[in-house]
Amino acid sequence: MEKKGTYKWMFVMFLMMTFMFLICSQRARAEVSINGVDVVSYARQWEGKITYAWGKGSGDLTNCVSTGTDCSGFICGVYKNFGVNLWPNRGSIRKSSLVYNIGTTDYNQAQPGDIIHWSAQKGKSNGHVAIYAGGGYMIHCTTSKYQGKSNNVLYTPVSLIADNRPIAGIYRVSGVYYQADVRVELWGINENDTFSGATKFWAKRFD
Repeated sequence: MEKKGTYKWMFVMFLMMTFMFLICSQRARAEVSINGVDVVSYARQWEGKITYAWGKGSGDLTNCVSTGTDCSGFICGVYKNFGVNLWPNRGSIRKSSLVYNIGTTDYNQAQPGDIIHWSAQKGKSNGHVAIYAGGGYMIHCTTSKYQGKSNNVLYTPVSLIADNRPIAGIYRVSGVYYQADVRVELWGINENDTFSGATKFWAKRFD
C-alpha cells in the first residue's frame, strides 16, 4: 500500500510539473511572438528619413537619421524595436542563431518580415538584404544603383533587384509569424484603412 501511494504521489507530481512546463513554454513563445505585418509597418515609418551610408549604423534608427546606415544596419534597427538583437551578426545576418532559412529563394513564398538576401558579386556589387513587405514588395536601405533615386530607405518591388540578380536566400526571424491585416469597407471607413495584424477587427459589411 505504501509503495502504491508513493507511485501515485510521484505520478501526480509528474503531471503537475508537465503542466507547469507547458504553461511556461507557451508564455515564453508568446513573449517572442511578432507579427511580420507590424515589422513592415514599423520599417516603413523610416521611408525617406534615413540615408544610405555603407558600414554605418548603431542599431538605433533614431540615431541613424543623422548618421545614416547601410542595408544590414537598417534591418538590425528595425528588429531591435521588437526586442530581437541581430546586431552581433550585422555583417552576415543570415548566420545569426535567431534566424533560419525558409528553404526557398522564391520571394512569392516569403511572408512579411522575412529577410531577403543577395550575395555579393565579385567586382560588381556588394551583398544586399531587405525586409519582405508582402505583395512582391520590400522595404530596404539602398543605394541609387538599385532604384535610380537618392540613397534612402525605400519601399520598392523585389523584382527591381531580383530580375537581374538571383536571390541567394530568404530568412525568417524566430518568433515571427504572419497574420494578414483586416481591411473593411464600412460607411465612414475608407476601404484603404489598415488595421494592425495584431488587432482583430470584425465587422459586417452593409451594401
